[in-house]
Amino acid sequence: MKFPWGEVDWDFGNEGMLDGFREWFLWEFAKNGTSDFPEFRDNLELKKAFDEARSKGIIQQSYLYLQDDLYYLWSEINRG
Repeated sequence: MKFPWGEVDWDFGNEGMLDGFREWFLWEFAKNGTSDFPEFRDNLELKKAFDEARSKGIIQQSYLYLQDDLYYLWSEINRG
């Protein structure tokens, strides 16, 4: 989508979900879409944070079995 302040790009996830993301999307947003996260304009810093969140189970590819390769936040409730 194009807005007066810039563009937003996303992929639809399983059943049309909009809350999935990829590392590249986050980097593009930090680099070009906002001034709120200057530390993530450095792709290496973003990769480090992304990898840490993945290793801690904070984000997961929850729907790979449905051919949805996006990452999603994984709450304590979902961890059951």
